[in-house]
Amino acid sequence: MALYVKAHTPLPQLSESLVSRRLAGKWESSDPLLAVNIDALFREADIGSFHWAHLPHIRHSLEDAVADVGVEYAWARDAVLVQKASNDGLVPWTLPLSENDLHRLNHYVCGASMVLTAAITGMRPSEIAELSTRSPRPVVHLPGGGKRFILGSKIIKRRRFGGDPDEWVVLESVHKAVETAAELASLGKDHIFGAANIGSFVDNFRSWLAEPFAVRLGLAHIPPGPVNGRMLRRALSIEIGNRPWGLFAAKYHLKHASVITTEGYVARPGGAQAQFNREVLASESEHRLHLARQAVDDYRAGKVPAGPGARQLIEQLKLADEALRLEEVASPKVVKSDRAAENIIREIAAALHVNVANYCFFRDPKQALCLRLAGKTDAKAPLTAMCDSARCGQASFGPEHLQIWTNYTANTEALAHSVATAPGERIRLRLEVKRGKEVIRQIKDSTRDPQK
Repeated sequence: MALYVKAHTPLPQLSESLVSRRLAGKWESSDPLLAVNIDALFREADIGSFHWAHLPHIRHSLEDAVADVGVEYAWARDAVLVQKASNDGLVPWTLPLSENDLHRLNHYVCGASMVLTAAITGMRPSEIAELSTRSPRPVVHLPGGGKRFILGSKIIKRRRFGGDPDEWVVLESVHKAVETAAELASLGKDHIFGAANIGSFVDNFRSWLAEPFAVRLGLAHIPPGPVNGRMLRRALSIEIGNRPWGLFAAKYHLKHASVITTEGYVARPGGAQAQFNREVLASESEHRLHLARQAVDDYRAGKVPAGPGARQLIEQLKLADEALRLEEVASPKVVKSDRAAENIIREIAAALHVNVANYCFFRDPKQALCLRLAGKTDAKAPLTAMCDSARCGQASFGPEHLQIWTNYTANTEALAHSVATAPGERIRLRLEVKRGKEVIRQIKDSTRDPQK
């Protein structure tokens, strides 16, 4: 106790639950020693546990010490400063913690790691539940400076009793989260997340985020509503499938050199990540079909696509429109189910590749500019990274691409006028600006009636 006073360090404080227990016993709420962890002081002095008989002999000294240095929770008194999640200043990552608070924080950190793993990897709850303290594999260093982060677990669904071992190639953040959770897991505990009850944890976590500890860190609130592992997996597959360059987005998201030719899929073609990849493909196919139907609806409303490949696309949209009109005359109650129109729409969807700044309706490899530039006109899909949609005969644009092209053209024009740009590069950039402005003009004019 004298050491605390000499160092001007607050005495250790009891947790709120133990203070409540004292109040329910013989302690008064006005007692200055109510919140002092006297047991901890006795243990530090190697005296053993505190007994009531000792208190009268040391009360006066304790009260003087409390008056001099006060009381404070013992854990994390010197927490380092971190940037708030709201990016509006630095705060200690935590306030001083009681032992109960420490156990509670441990629970929420492990739970947050579980949700992060489910949301980013697409792992099923049964697969997350099989993650153990041995799951984070050593980092694999690749030629060229790349890295692979791998988690080991088991596939349980539709497998024999006990599951089959499998590995997941994941982001570094997921690997680090699982490593952290493994370190925080209780001693002797093999499985990190237990039953992986994501829904129950999120309900508790949502309430915890409204408490002062989380509020002071600027953490965002979780919107109300149910959350479970299946929803997270489904939402991730839809998000990747609906993004431009669907499979390319999956490659980027999962840090694979190629979505198909990655070690996870080649070594384990029936593995969990391959199954998740099929769900992404299904979501992407569904999204393409939705866009094709929307293109037909837009055409019927007088909105036509623009761009070098618009003419061929308009011909197909016109065929779908005519088939729908014939069906409307024959049976006004049945429109969407017309087989001829549906077949045309599915043909459009099958050729559709969603890019960031255009739609590529890939029908003939010999007409694809990206393949001609690469000398691979026998390929079955476009080379998205080499797309030059302003000049490609299979690229088209819609109103949703206008802002992208406007921003791109403005930025390119600024570079073309910059004194820091080399003269030869300025000439190339001016051509890009010219093409960009032409695309913008075409998109703005594309709302004309296609029948005129």
